[in-house]
Amino acid sequence: MEKDIKKEALRQYFKYFKIWFIIAGILAVITIGAAVVHALKPKTVRDNSQEPAERVYDYADMLTDEEEQSLREYIAECEEKIQADIVIVTISESVEYDLQNPDLPEAFHAKEVGSTDWSTAMRDLADNFYDYNNYGYNKVHGNGVLLLDNSYEGQKGSWLSTCGNVYDYFGDYEIDQALYAVDDYIDESPYKAYKNCISYVTRTMEESQEDMPMTFAPWILVGLVVALIYAAVNLHQNKAKDTTATNQYVDGKKPKINDTRDQYLRKNVVTRRIETSSSSGGSSHHSGGHGGSHRSSSGVSHGGGGHRR
Repeated sequence: MEKDIKKEALRQYFKYFKIWFIIAGILAVITIGAAVVHALKPKTVRDNSQEPAERVYDYADMLTDEEEQSLREYIAECEEKIQADIVIVTISESVEYDLQNPDLPEAFHAKEVGSTDWSTAMRDLADNFYDYNNYGYNKVHGNGVLLLDNSYEGQKGSWLSTCGNVYDYFGDYEIDQALYAVDDYIDESPYKAYKNCISYVTRTMEESQEDMPMTFAPWILVGLVVALIYAAVNLHQNKAKDTTATNQYVDGKKPKINDTRDQYLRKNVVTRRIETSSSSGGSSHHSGGHGGSHRSSSGVSHGGGGHRR
């Protein structure tokens, strides 16, 4: 008899909380499906014959020949991992007051920039260099990132231009961190600074791409945990009630009637305002893509940001 009661109680609780299990099951199917699709998705292949082979343009002579070659080799390894072009460009030019300087490389000429504001000029220089050289791992103006570093006294700083899949994954937070990776080492070693930036970009892209199928995983766990906790707690309470129901009206072999008079003590109504915040709070992980979203003069969608130092 007792076993039958327990079985019926379990059946009733699973029936009562079945919506939680259904939701968790749906999310599990979606997550597994996303993981399978992600695993079967063909790897992006390099398919751009119009871009130059060069990846390091050291116009400011910040690097030795050996360091340039080392960066090229490191970039080649990283590009295969993230399926995106990685380009490093250094200059030592005034972008605020001397854009008409004829010594600037063609891609940096004032007619292609049109601004004397540092941030806007650096953004346009970086975007134009990427666009006019037809960079893009998978296609012209496709996947890629370009770091432009200016060492001109009084105008030192870096700008990161993103495109394609890097544009999709890099939000304001990721862009800032990539630039800080340069700032942390630029005075000590430009080579180390640029390599640190490349390493951060590569690591972040790999982590972002790997995390995609797990989007729903936390909700599956939440649903299951809540359902199981509620079921366990209420089952325990039900067992306690069953025990009480069997004995509370029996005293020996005689019925026992409890005093059921209500005693009204007092009634207080307390109101309290609950403060809410309009901000969502910070995140220690990725902020999402399209940081600094804009279109270049070529009409290409870019993200980006810059730090002066």
